[in-house]
Amino acid sequence: MIKMMSNGKVSLALLAGMFVILAMALPAKADLISTSVTGSLQFGSTGTPNYFNPANGYVPAGYLNAAGPTVAISSTATEFGFADLINTDTANFTGSTLTVTDKVLFGAANWIMTFTDTAFAGLNLVQNSDTFIPGGVTGVLSGDTITLDWAGTIGSGLMTATFSLTPGTTTATPEPSSFLMLGVGLLGLLALGRSKFAFNSVAQ
Repeated sequence: MIKMMSNGKVSLALLAGMFVILAMALPAKADLISTSVTGSLQFGSTGTPNYFNPANGYVPAGYLNAAGPTVAISSTATEFGFADLINTDTANFTGSTLTVTDKVLFGAANWIMTFTDTAFAGLNLVQNSDTFIPGGVTGVLSGDTITLDWAGTIGSGLMTATFSLTPGTTTATPEPSSFLMLGVGLLGLLALGRSKFAFNSVAQ
C-alpha cells in the first residue's frame, strides 16, 4: 500500500516537472496576422518606382496589394504580387513566415523588396531555404523593416526563398502565469524528493 502511494506521488511529481519543462522550452512564435505591412519592389536600385504599388500598372488581380501597397497580413491570401511579360514576383506572409517567389521566363533584373510593419520590431529574420540563382536572396531585418536583395539572373524557372520571423532574445518580466508554472514545477520536484525519501525509508 505504501509502495503504491509512493509510486503515485512520484508519477504526479514527474508529470508536474515535465509540464513546467515543456511549457518553458516551447519557443514563442510571432503572430503577424491582421497587422499592417507596406511593401515595395524596386528594380535596379532604390529610388526607382515601387512596382508593388498598383498605380504603376503591374499588380494583377488576386493579390492584396491590388488595392494599394499597404495591406493587412492574411492567413489565406498572398499579400504582394507583380507581373509583366517575363516575370512574376510574389511575397506571401503568414503569422510567422515570409515566402518570396520569382517565376522567370528568361532572365530577370536585380531587385530589392522592402516590407515595413511595426509588428516586425523586436523579431529575428531567419532564412530557411533559398533556390534563387545565382547566390540567393540576402535578407535583413532592421527595426520594423525587412529588406530583401537579389542580384538577378540570366536563367529561368521558379525560384523561392522562405524566412521565419521569430521573437528576439530579449529579457522580459515573467507574467503571473509564468510564476504559477514555476511554482507548480518546484512543488512537483519537492514532492518527488519527499516521495523518494519516504520510499527509501519504508524499503529499509
